[in-house]
Amino acid sequence: MFSRAGAWCAATMRGVDEADKRGAASAAGEVEEIGIREARARLADLVERAGTGQPVVLRRRGPYRNAAALLPIQAVVVWQVHLAARDAERERRAQETALGERLPIGSRVAVCPLCRSSFMHVVFTGPVVIALVNTADPAAGVQAVVADTDVTASEQVAFVRCASCWEPMNERPREHGSPAYRAAVAIAQEASWADVPWETREAYVVREEDMGRASRIVLAHDLARGKLRRVTRWEWLTGITDDEREQLRRELDDDA
Repeated sequence: MFSRAGAWCAATMRGVDEADKRGAASAAGEVEEIGIREARARLADLVERAGTGQPVVLRRRGPYRNAAALLPIQAVVVWQVHLAARDAERERRAQETALGERLPIGSRVAVCPLCRSSFMHVVFTGPVVIALVNTADPAAGVQAVVADTDVTASEQVAFVRCASCWEPMNERPREHGSPAYRAAVAIAQEASWADVPWETREAYVVREEDMGRASRIVLAHDLARGKLRRVTRWEWLTGITDDEREQLRRELDDDA
């Protein structure tokens, strides 16, 4: 429902964090939050306020309930752009996870002899740093490229290493990792790079918040094959799993 003075922009916001619950700050101060009943009684006034650039957040009681915002009509466009960008990012992340979860099937797939990962980094000389390929999914071609900021064209293969454990693969036949080397290079050289997402960042990172597309795909791969698992902050700090902590609590209760 739109008016010349303002616009009613309703949006489902499940799982909002505490900062969102308190409301975002505006130039004139904190955004006012009111209940649904009060909003019904003051609707005409609130619409007029929205038209002057004073947004209001409407909330229902209880955590994670649907919320709505009464915004200036210009803000609706901004909100729609935000939603579109959020949906596009979710779609990209879902695609990365799906690519990473393609696991090798059977013994004929060339994998890293050390950690059994099928993801390889094909490293080129020249400006291109890394092309990410999966020997278990040749049809997917090159799945991501990490490149220098001054990108022109790749030259020749410098070396190949496992994308999961960073173990070097040897080029010569019957040497350590040579099947994976040949399979990875064949994919990188035969695939079209035209529509591959390129990124300029550090290629070898371990912090998830620092990862780009290539690293996130490999992370999804290692999670899917059980080589990595997510842990709570408590477990990361102490080395004690949640199950072990609960067991310790039960033992203390029994001793008491």
